[in-house]
Amino acid sequence: MFNLLRVIGSLPVQQGNNFTYDVNEGGFSPNNLFSMDQRGFKHVIQAEAAEFLKPSQILFNATVATIAYSDSGVTAILKDGRKLSAHYAICTFSLGVLQNDDVRFEPILPAWKTEAIQSMTMVSNMTRQFSAVMHPADVDHH
Repeated sequence: MFNLLRVIGSLPVQQGNNFTYDVNEGGFSPNNLFSMDQRGFKHVIQAEAAEFLKPSQILFNATVATIAYSDSGVTAILKDGRKLSAHYAICTFSLGVLQNDDVRFEPILPAWKTEAIQSMTMVSNMTRQFSAVMHPADVDHH
């Protein structure tokens, strides 16, 4: 079982109990792949970023229109025309943004990648499986 306890700031990121659904495993996996922090995931990202990002490197309220990429680097072109260039980039666009072509890629993404993006569906609910009954069976919770 995966076990992790890491302190970010003054509170620990705690390991939660989660069973990740995997159809290839016949349902829920016994591997614990979930970490939780009572301050929310946002704090974890901000704490990690604070270790290497400077305030001048953070840009709020900016919408990416185009990602131009090549073997020599990547440029994000914002809707207002500004350009941000780097050797590498990690794109974390939502599935909805990718499926609706809200961001243009230059060159266009390979067919295998766009087919994979279009074949995915959004899941709007979460299922949990517990090893023990969490409430008495004779109590109506509706």
